[in-house]
Amino acid sequence: MLTPIDWEKFHKVFSSYLRLERSVVPGSDEHLDLLLHIGDDLREMTRLTVMLANGIASDFFRFTEEMARDTLQDIWPCVRMSRIICRDIRRSPLLRSLAPEADAFEEEVLGLSDVIGDMMHCHGGVSKN
Repeated sequence: MLTPIDWEKFHKVFSSYLRLERSVVPGSDEHLDLLLHIGDDLREMTRLTVMLANGIASDFFRFTEEMARDTLQDIWPCVRMSRIICRDIRRSPLLRSLAPEADAFEEEVLGLSDVIGDMMHCHGGVSKN
């Protein structure tokens, strides 16, 4: 079935990056290390998002209504959070150079949103809330 992804950890990691941003001096080694680390994390999250969307799509018709509801309840908040993270990266002067990675990640998150929308439609309009 699906490989569980620790979305709470994902949220904590990016929250700590955004807090750290306030204390990092642009152009310093610390700043460059932060950019490299966040870029790597964004690429990994993009890869995991693709795997998750593909996993859901390949098992789409095996989901019961209850499984679909549970999956949606777990994933939908992460989709919203991912969009906020990408927006914040684009707005941040310190992180703006990561916009291409954020764009790629957001594109895959939108693909995941489409899979979720299809699942909602197929399983009787399961609520995203």
